[in-house]
Amino acid sequence: MPTAHGEFRMIAYESEVEGDESHIALVLGDVSGDEPVTVRVHTHCLAGDVFSTTLCDCRAVVENSLRMIAEAGRGALVFTPQGEALGRATLSGLREIEQAVAALRETRPAHAVTLSASPSFAIRWLLPRLPALEKAHPKIELSVQVEQRLDALDDGRIDLAIRMGQGPWPALHAEPLMDDALYPVMSPALWQASGRPSRPAQLAGLRLLHDRDPQAAWELWRQAHGPAKLSLQGGARYTSSDLVLRAAMQGQGVALARHRLAADDVANGSLLRPFGELSVPLGPSYWIVRPPAKPRAAVAAVIDWLRWQAAGTAAR
Repeated sequence: MPTAHGEFRMIAYESEVEGDESHIALVLGDVSGDEPVTVRVHTHCLAGDVFSTTLCDCRAVVENSLRMIAEAGRGALVFTPQGEALGRATLSGLREIEQAVAALRETRPAHAVTLSASPSFAIRWLLPRLPALEKAHPKIELSVQVEQRLDALDDGRIDLAIRMGQGPWPALHAEPLMDDALYPVMSPALWQASGRPSRPAQLAGLRLLHDRDPQAAWELWRQAHGPAKLSLQGGARYTSSDLVLRAAMQGQGVALARHRLAADDVANGSLLRPFGELSVPLGPSYWIVRPPAKPRAAVAAVIDWLRWQAAGTAAR
């Protein structure tokens, strides 16, 4: 591998696992006669998903280590044909390990289910309902991962996901779970301090809180209920529906809330709807997404439970 400071070749690649520790070593030799340079990568591994994630990251770790050598003054690294051949064989071995870990993952307990959801949905809709799942299916062990990516469905890390959006998603089985609706909410204290507004036209004198989700934008409300001259430039903006609702509960302004995420706070009086039953229907907004293969019995039971829970809180 020629560089600005000489030519290097990969002498050896070694990897070993001791207990929960993983050690990777690359030995690079300078053909000009310098001492070999050993790149040692130390990673902490655990059983199960964390271990497999670390294995998946090994290639990136090695690349970063080589980059560190270059940045330290060795110059850009380019593999010689021999080094490239050894590198390809190494990566092939890592892929085989990944496949073996995926196969082991398939042998997890039949009653274990992993579900992925966005942070706001997990916090505001799913978490309060999990005791009902445990009561209905005491043998099912549900793990919840808070993330937006869907690639974990491809390698078996998760069994199903709940996604907010338009849907469907290609190469995956997607079915609508719930519709939704938007309506303004504010804290009772702010409502009192603002003169108890009850008509949409009065929004013009209030501070708006914005959700960066385009499906929950104030423009949708302005088009449906006005006022036509409502300014949407001012007001704080948040990338989380949960944060928008928390800001509204603290009296920081008026939020345009998703009914599914705000219904519990409206019911307990933490938030109120100043304009009564006025809302903007969104249609199907939450989807169950899973691999196309027939789900295991425990996964199917969780899906049926989700449908049952969704049917009990209609959007309005």
